[in-house]
Amino acid sequence: MKFKRLVTIMLTLSVAVSLVAFPVAAVDYSDVVAPLYIGLEDATADLAISSNGYANCSGSAYVANGYNATVVMELQQKNGTWKPIKRWSKSGGYVSMNESYRVSSKYYYRVRAEALWKVRLRILAKSTINNKSL
Repeated sequence: MKFKRLVTIMLTLSVAVSLVAFPVAAVDYSDVVAPLYIGLEDATADLAISSNGYANCSGSAYVANGYNATVVMELQQKNGTWKPIKRWSKSGGYVSMNESYRVSSKYYYRVRAEALWKVRLRILAKSTINNKSL
């Protein structure tokens, strides 16, 4: 009888504890800085090494109307660490670059493309000053 009562109490307590909702601290993300990429529509980078020893690098950026983009594309070689060996740059509303550079088969290569964009502002202002005496 005591054993049955003890089992009943244990089961009742375990059910009661499992039904209790433990408060969880809410996380405030209002001060987190996150990129929004406003104005940037698309950005790409690609590298293909041909059988004749040329690294064919491509990079592009497409921005919304009213923005200008600058793409800086860099071919990097791994010789212990990644080091830039060639750099190209181009600007405009839609920037697309396809460049080639002779490389050696002894190393690893990668291409890095960085897209920078800013709003094109055209400010037209007209002011009229009316002087009135009272």
